[in-house]
Amino acid sequence: MADRFCTECGAGLGLNDKFCPACGAMVREDDSVTGMSASDGRPYNTYGNVGPDDKTKFISILVLVWGAFALITALGTLLALDVLVDAMVDALKNTVYEDRTMWDYFLENGLDRSVLESMFLAVGIVYLVSGLSALLSAHMIYRKQHYMLSLILLLVCVLTSVAGLLTFFIGIYMLYKLSTQKIFFTS
Repeated sequence: MADRFCTECGAGLGLNDKFCPACGAMVREDDSVTGMSASDGRPYNTYGNVGPDDKTKFISILVLVWGAFALITALGTLLALDVLVDAMVDALKNTVYEDRTMWDYFLENGLDRSVLESMFLAVGIVYLVSGLSALLSAHMIYRKQHYMLSLILLLVCVLTSVAGLLTFFIGIYMLYKLSTQKIFFTS
């Protein structure tokens, strides 16, 4: 295995090489890399080239899938708002506790149909924000640009997905995986 690597292409260099055998770039002693980084600042993996240790593509696909799921959930919730509210009201009216329906308890506490509409609307908007944040973040992760902005958008995605426990943990995993890939970003 080579001890030094070309700063232009990442190819392994012999101890006395003056030119890179792969790309022909002149090698100066102070320019050669000993397993640290390429000319664009991205690190080499243990094989001396940029690439296999870079898991940003996997992360971007995972974030993209989450974004698509969140957008579908948001659109479904927002488009079927009346249907969801009617179903919830029916469920409350059909659930009896101590000879009274849950709908009666609901009304006694000053709540009504508009409260249910507001709740479902809020859920739809939260999933919409989560999905859009995820899609924007996935695009930036895939292009390996704007690390801090993609991290913030992914954090917004995670925080807005707290509505579902499983999606929250998937979001935390995606956030962790992205944080381990900062060195591959160009900005």
